[in-house]
Amino acid sequence: MPSRGNYQGSDRKLLLAFDVGTTYSGISILDPGKKPEVQGVFPGQEVAGGTAKLPSIIYYSQDGGVRAVGAEAEGDSIEIVAEEEDWVKVEWFKLHLRPKLGDIDASAGHLKPLPLGKTVVHVLTDFMKYLNTCAKQWIQEVHPGIGSDVWDGREIHYVLSHPNGWEGPQRTLMRQAAENASLVPPNGRNQLSFITEGEASLNRCIEKELLTPSVIGDQGISIVDAGGGTIDISAYARKANSDKFAEIAEAQCHFKGSIFVSEGAEAYLQNYLPKSNKYYADIPQMKHYFDKSTKCAFRDPSDPLFVRFGSARDKDPKYKITAGKLRLEGTDVASFFEPSIKCIVDGVLAQRSIAHTPISHVFLVGGFAANDYLFKRVEDDLEPHGLRVYRPDAQINKVVADGAILGVLDNPVRTRVSRYSSGVKLYARYNKKLAEHRRRRRRCLQLPSGYLAIPDIFEVIIKRNVQVSDTQEFRSSLTHKSTKRSALLHLEEDIICYRGNLNADECQFMDNDPANYHKLCTVKAYLGDIHMPLRSGSGGSFYEIEVDIVLLFGVTELKAQIAWIENGEEKSFHKSDFHPSISSHSTPFTNTSKARHSGPLKLLLAFDVGFTFSGIKTVFKALLRVTDLVIIIKSSDPASTNDPPLLPIMHLQDNYQGCEETLLLAFDVGTTYSRISILNPGEKPEVQRQEVAGSTAKVPSILYYSQDGRIRAVGAEAEGDSIEMKAEEKNWPKSSKFEAIAGHLKPLPLGKTVVEVLSDFLKYLKMCAEQYIQDCHPGIGSHVWDRRKIHYILSHPNGWGGPQHTLMREAAQNAGLVWPRSRNKLSFITEGEARLYRCMEETEAVIGDQGISIVHAGNGTIDISAYARNIKSDKFEEIAEAQCHFKGSIFVTRAFGDYLRSFLKDSKFHAEIPSMERYFDKTTKRSFREPRDPCYIRFGSSRDKDPKYKITAGKLRLEGTDVASFFEPSIKCIVDGVLAQRSIAHTPISHVFLVGGFAANDYLFKRVEDDLVPHGLRIYRPDAQIPADGAISGILAGANRNRVSRYPLGIKVPTRYNKKIAEHRCRRQNCLQLPSGYLAIPDTFNVVIERVSETQEFRTRISHKSTQRAGLLHLEEDIICYRGDLDAIEYQYMDNDPGSSIPLLCTVRAYLGDTHIPLRSGPGGSYYEIEFDVVFLTDVGKLKAHIAWIEKGEEKRFKFFYAAPAEILMAFHRGPARIIYDTNL
Repeated sequence: MPSRGNYQGSDRKLLLAFDVGTTYSGISILDPGKKPEVQGVFPGQEVAGGTAKLPSIIYYSQDGGVRAVGAEAEGDSIEIVAEEEDWVKVEWFKLHLRPKLGDIDASAGHLKPLPLGKTVVHVLTDFMKYLNTCAKQWIQEVHPGIGSDVWDGREIHYVLSHPNGWEGPQRTLMRQAAENASLVPPNGRNQLSFITEGEASLNRCIEKELLTPSVIGDQGISIVDAGGGTIDISAYARKANSDKFAEIAEAQCHFKGSIFVSEGAEAYLQNYLPKSNKYYADIPQMKHYFDKSTKCAFRDPSDPLFVRFGSARDKDPKYKITAGKLRLEGTDVASFFEPSIKCIVDGVLAQRSIAHTPISHVFLVGGFAANDYLFKRVEDDLEPHGLRVYRPDAQINKVVADGAILGVLDNPVRTRVSRYSSGVKLYARYNKKLAEHRRRRRRCLQLPSGYLAIPDIFEVIIKRNVQVSDTQEFRSSLTHKSTKRSALLHLEEDIICYRGNLNADECQFMDNDPANYHKLCTVKAYLGDIHMPLRSGSGGSFYEIEVDIVLLFGVTELKAQIAWIENGEEKSFHKSDFHPSISSHSTPFTNTSKARHSGPLKLLLAFDVGFTFSGIKTVFKALLRVTDLVIIIKSSDPASTNDPPLLPIMHLQDNYQGCEETLLLAFDVGTTYSRISILNPGEKPEVQRQEVAGSTAKVPSILYYSQDGRIRAVGAEAEGDSIEMKAEEKNWPKSSKFEAIAGHLKPLPLGKTVVEVLSDFLKYLKMCAEQYIQDCHPGIGSHVWDRRKIHYILSHPNGWGGPQHTLMREAAQNAGLVWPRSRNKLSFITEGEARLYRCMEETEAVIGDQGISIVHAGNGTIDISAYARNIKSDKFEEIAEAQCHFKGSIFVTRAFGDYLRSFLKDSKFHAEIPSMERYFDKTTKRSFREPRDPCYIRFGSSRDKDPKYKITAGKLRLEGTDVASFFEPSIKCIVDGVLAQRSIAHTPISHVFLVGGFAANDYLFKRVEDDLVPHGLRIYRPDAQIPADGAISGILAGANRNRVSRYPLGIKVPTRYNKKIAEHRCRRQNCLQLPSGYLAIPDTFNVVIERVSETQEFRTRISHKSTQRAGLLHLEEDIICYRGDLDAIEYQYMDNDPGSSIPLLCTVRAYLGDTHIPLRSGPGGSYYEIEFDVVFLTDVGKLKAHIAWIEKGEEKRFKFFYAAPAEILMAFHRGPARIIYDTNL
């Protein structure tokens, strides 16, 4: 799609999207003259940093009060409280909004009624209030300086998305809930619009440039949005010579979403386990685990799966229950998916058979589409029919919320297809010559004019499956007669739709198929001002009025008008009330990318009311490209608006200026994500998330090896009960957390080195990247991967330097990412610096000339970095020594494990500690918020209990204060680290940004905030995205030009003895005689770069002497660093703090045979001497060094800057010098 134009409104406008269901939100701030930008609230909007999805769950007390909503309503702790307090749980409430028609209503017939006399409007109202609160909190927290101003007192435009099968009645109920939730007060300025999930998904695919003419040509496409409750199937085609799209077939909506797979599993279990079996009562727990884990991971029917529900003591071989796990055959699990797969395949083929344009491509999106088995089966069943199937977006759950916003910004669909025949019910004048009339003679009525007429005649205004443009009108002329004028003053005309299969001639008589005629809406109007002539007929005098009913079906909401002729000129007005009779005023929205917005600042929110999960995502960006995020947004002229100016954010370059296409891949090995950017000459870089299409948000850093050292499973394939059972049977060793460096880690298995394990994992990530590109970029994927130069970026903790770079480079070469003489390139970036780029892209923090601290709280390490913006260059400079602490989230889990081993040492449940640790790590730790509330660790079945150890119904009770103590070392580390960094920073620090996966924990964030705010620091949690994003941005932007050294760097040199200096006299016995004859003290540290020095070019003069010229030809100079606490005067003498405090960092090697080496004389005789400078630079994430000397009055240099062994540097080496790192550091 062509780049979105600049916003032409006169005031800033904020767009926010909610997806109530698989719920996300989006925000777009529109500044006059700037491009609209859509930015995701990642990973989902509960509070910044929350989980990727918000469950669509509400708990009510018995008096109907809301007790817990969304993420607060999920987990064992809340379930225990709910059980004790007798709360009532409501989920899947969206199903209660379904149309009460035919198959749609029947497919959800087993749905439980809502409790406590609640209506679906009541429940939806409560959930919308919650989402609105989340949105406000997120905006104010993540957009410091403008959040409150943007939200308070502004006009807000909400957009609600819904399944394809929902129409006027459902929109009416949703509108009523929005009004009750105060989203759109009756007399307020706020607006409300609707969009179908199918159309929202199309908008997302357009935005990702998947529907360009080069990909789909002039063919149609089918969009299958497979969600939690419904499967929505829509078909579109691009209009000729246009960037607009037309719907080409009737949209479908089927209640065959993922929740029905879980329902199938439950029905199977209820039939498989007899009620007399003691494990029958555990079926709800089995279903819960199947829904959250087994279903999502299912790939291959030939492999069994295991449903965890109990403890290690639970077993029943007859029913395939071992160690608390029930074995399900893969073929049985596949059968649970079959109705959904058949629904998709049949629906696509049926839609293709009636499409106005041939369909060639199918795009499978939505949360359910993440399942690999579903995708593969749909692909296998549709490809023989000539259809190409794609799963285009790895961030699958974002589709609807993004698309809702994009529909407002771009309005790409201008033609839609009618889903049924629509018209009005009227009387037909009796004609005895017609057989159909004679059959209905007894039903005739006498009109006021005296003529006989047949009632219940359906006059079609628009037929089913007709393409309709958004401006096209359809009319029906009506004549109303009455003997009393007053009876004609108030028009109330029902709009009827026919959903059956009769042809046009048959369906005009409504008694032929009465069950398939439904009232669509009612058009109401006061006609007292219209001329009503008095006429005469065989029955006497009567009044008559002639009007046209005008319908517009080409917009997402039905519009109706009444038109009449007055003095030769057509007049009209409109109001349509949807059934049930609740007013549904039309609220058309404006294409903000083209139209000028002349009103005040406006906030737009889009909700997709879903079934199983909800979340919120913001939309700051329309093209979702890094360069759109980073174009400078200047402040508007304060004189031209009453709004405060939008603050500048960090910017990347505009168009890529390279001469060839380059694929940019960033891998964050750890909590592993990857990002992709395809750089085309002259075009803006595009950054997308890289993982296997449809996979989960994280790729686990796990590998299984067989006993002979071969890889058996990696990443997502290596996680889950099924693979654990198989690994146990086959005795496969497991390697995880291999990236971390900590003394208490278990050794790697089978004699593997970290380079070997990392090589295997990088191979897997490279394979994932290739698969993703080819799957998600139809038409260009193979071309991009096979023929282009690839630039790989590896991010790593702040504490890693040259030695770790060396090992990582070796692993990358072994994995085939780079190799000698290849065109590919490898770069490194610290996680702290990568986070800087993400923070500057995702927030508009008011930092002015102040510094900021970036705290990246990850799984293994906590990295703390400090930066300030150079106002002149718009680049960032490091202003304090970066820190790296091994206090990440795994150490919280480890503390919990230590606590359990002490607490349960005499308990029969001691063997369950690994299971408890797993649950704590995946669930309890992430959701922990309040030390006053107890937490519950699920590990067994309802039969497991021991009051002495606080174990009830398979759950261990933990006091919240104990859980808080596990977090304390990490919290103290962050607070102390930030304050220490602040005390030595070159620029005052005013803001702290807490990012990373561990930062998602609300307790951690609140505690850090409470401890740092009293020190005058403002704390923000701007984004829960991954370092790989920032790694891409960092390479594109190069925004950080100055860094700070973490320790003094220098060389070990002999110092000429001076008896006047006390430190020399005390070392007299250690002196050596130099070739020149002078005495010298050995092992003195000549500092080249001081600790916390702002980086520039640093150099030291070195003089080497030898009686033999050959002894000076090969330079080998060790670069050492001091990591101790002595001051500069004390650490000059290395014997003051020997050992580990002064390790060898690297060795500089160079051949100097071509350099002039003069012969000199001294007290000891003649000797050769060579003088040169070693020049250091420590920027760009690695050490650079030059050798410089004077030759004929001019400085000459050899350059070298490589953090890798000499044998793998040959393809990169620019001169005869190398840096060799000690990889044991």
